[in-house]
Amino acid sequence: MMSDPGSDFRLYHSNSLDVLAALLARNVRAPVPGQPLLAPEVVLIPQVAMRRWLQATLAAEYGVAANLEFLTPGEFVARALNANVPGERDDLDAAGLHWKLYQALRDPALLAQPPMRALQSYLAGGDALKPWALAGELASVFEKYQAWRRDWLLRWEAGADPADPQAILWRTIAGGHDYRARRIQAYLDRFEGAGQPLPQGLPPRISAFATLNISPDVLRVMATQARVGELHFYMPTPVQSYWGDLQTLAERLRSGAPDPFGEAAGENRLLEAWGAAGRDFMAVLGSYEVVHPAGEIAAYSDPEDDTRPTLAEGGLSDSLLHRLQRDLFHRRALPSGELRDGLRSDDPSLQVHACHTRLRELQVLHDQLRSLLQDPRFDPPLQAREIAVLAPDIDPYVPYLEAVFGGRGGEDEHIPYALADSSPLAGEPLADVFVHLLGLPVSRFGLNEVLDLLASAPLAEAAGLEAVDFDRLHGWLQQAGARWGLDAKHRNQHQAPADDAYTWQFALDRLVLGHATGSEADLAGVAPWIELEGGALDALDRLLRL
Repeated sequence: MMSDPGSDFRLYHSNSLDVLAALLARNVRAPVPGQPLLAPEVVLIPQVAMRRWLQATLAAEYGVAANLEFLTPGEFVARALNANVPGERDDLDAAGLHWKLYQALRDPALLAQPPMRALQSYLAGGDALKPWALAGELASVFEKYQAWRRDWLLRWEAGADPADPQAILWRTIAGGHDYRARRIQAYLDRFEGAGQPLPQGLPPRISAFATLNISPDVLRVMATQARVGELHFYMPTPVQSYWGDLQTLAERLRSGAPDPFGEAAGENRLLEAWGAAGRDFMAVLGSYEVVHPAGEIAAYSDPEDDTRPTLAEGGLSDSLLHRLQRDLFHRRALPSGELRDGLRSDDPSLQVHACHTRLRELQVLHDQLRSLLQDPRFDPPLQAREIAVLAPDIDPYVPYLEAVFGGRGGEDEHIPYALADSSPLAGEPLADVFVHLLGLPVSRFGLNEVLDLLASAPLAEAAGLEAVDFDRLHGWLQQAGARWGLDAKHRNQHQAPADDAYTWQFALDRLVLGHATGSEADLAGVAPWIELEGGALDALDRLLRL
């Protein structure tokens, strides 16, 4: 893409979110010429949790943060497409893809095609759940293709790869639809680049804050707004220098490097292991092929300039986390400073906790957060609004939040919290249990999975089980050998050998026989487990009744 002299794309990069937030606060405070005073300021964010933090940060800076409209990059792209390209009602979202793929996978004529024979064989047997589950997985894949592989979808629709099952499915479900990839292509053909008409319906100023993991297509649509007004892009990066040239270990191995594991490779191991996605985005920005910034502002804070007290002096400036940040910032291959002999119990910066249920996870989390908030070594003192708790899926934890974090208002141990990114079902424990029960027919019945379900408020209350009971049950079942599967037959249904070792039946037989006989001698091929505590058997009795 050629540089557009009329594009006002401004890039800000820093290793500190606080610094980027201060730059954002300064920019949004200045009015946009010609824009009504009551028009909302549009800020693009990667997820809802970032909105809460930004609002609190801006309010702390100026006393109030109001009339801000927060959108995800996907929502902004949808708004731009709907204002400029027809076909909004014809788009294929994840839910629509799921249903259309389900219909296609139940079409005997489609599955009879030679390239589809493998799918036909997999779906044979009349199991109604298989096509629905497979449709869901394929819908997720095609949804990613719409964001990252627009060229594939357009090629497939044009007839490319006639023997590819994915291409056949896409042509079947997408034919005649103005799906997102096609609409993005039409949008970019019309509005991208110098000399093209200006898109309509876009605000005169947009601030994109920490929106890193976005596809080049989304970035290109965002960049068209810079032809209409100002686009301020705030990019957090842990490294001061350009690192779009990062080469991962796998890439060095494939390239035939003489010593891919050696120190001569000269790369920071943490960046090498976890930095591939960030590397790709840095390369896209640094290539100037997708966007060409009209100006760049670098506002870095070197962690090595931190003069606060060290651990030995009663501070945290040389904690393990700070040392990692310093080495990342300077892209060092080897750790700097004196190596430690072992872990320090007075360094809370990086912790790993293994917990057997989600309830226990939250209890440990609460205790650790309480300890950090009361730690006098934080300078300035750590505030609850500065803490973000991330989970791959927050919904399973919601039923336990009130029990662990709630009901303590006004007390010293109270930690205020706000929940983001949860589904409507998350606040309805009974509905959540019902949904999990619907999934049991295809579940592996893993130990932690089942205990998490039983620990949900409705089932635990009905069975009379408390947190201490689940601690005992987890310990007993773990030691007795419960891992996954109800019994040998159930394991065989999951394409595993028909062996009951380490199933629920295996563990419960050992527990019951151990309690009944009090002997470790094998009985009918079962080795009893005799370590049950006599006064705490009510929990096992309730489990067996369930």
